[in-house]
Amino acid sequence: MQPHPVSPVSMYSNKLLGLEASGDTPVLLLDNDVCFLDDVSDLDGRAVRAAVEWKPRLSEAQWEWIAATAGLKPLEVEWIPPKEEATANAKGRPPQPVRQLYLNGGVVWVRNPAAFAATWAAHTAAIAQAFDGHPLSTHWVSGDDQASLATSVAEHGGFDLLPLAYNFQPWCIRFGLGEPKILHLARVGTVAQVRFSRMVTEWWEWKVFKRIRRDRKHSVLPEADLELERLVDEALALRTRVLSLVTDAGLDTLDLAR
Repeated sequence: MQPHPVSPVSMYSNKLLGLEASGDTPVLLLDNDVCFLDDVSDLDGRAVRAAVEWKPRLSEAQWEWIAATAGLKPLEVEWIPPKEEATANAKGRPPQPVRQLYLNGGVVWVRNPAAFAATWAAHTAAIAQAFDGHPLSTHWVSGDDQASLATSVAEHGGFDLLPLAYNFQPWCIRFGLGEPKILHLARVGTVAQVRFSRMVTEWWEWKVFKRIRRDRKHSVLPEADLELERLVDEALALRTRVLSLVTDAGLDTLDLAR
């Protein structure tokens, strides 16, 4: 299989091959660090579905430059990024909304894969070109595909937010946001261990338990200690489920050092 034409721009854009290979059949596009915990066959929608990101990765100035040079804009809807909501709650102040909807690309449902793949690829290349040699260039506009996902869903139309249960990111665990159907173990592969179960265990300590304790430590809310205990218990139970799947699948027999 030949590399995707935009892969020199963004290594993440190789995922577009999954859309192009699906023809006219709706597809659920996934990063390789997700874990299914429930049936997702009931997932449906209009044209495209994706979940919100933990926080916006682009500044107002970057969005303005994209609009001016590439003519691309994200959906403009008022929303509160989860990080902002968590920070505001901990400090006892109202959260500040933003208007540029920013999405996580780890789980994306698409009704017409080929058409959306073409749009997403074109937007990824256009945004990267707009920041070539520009002082505002960062990884999130030059080496990632989430800014172009945001602009692509705006152009494509028919977008519906994906419930967080289908893209349950680490911060969802930390804030006890229900039961996941698809668990997104973001960056789990960056913790190099020989045994998969050890890698998952250390990921949980790094991405979940350590941050739950940090979040509650700085909270001004009453009963923060009880909330900490509840969240840790829920996170432990979820980790137990995942480690059970690791055992059942025999993943500890894989040589991850190779």
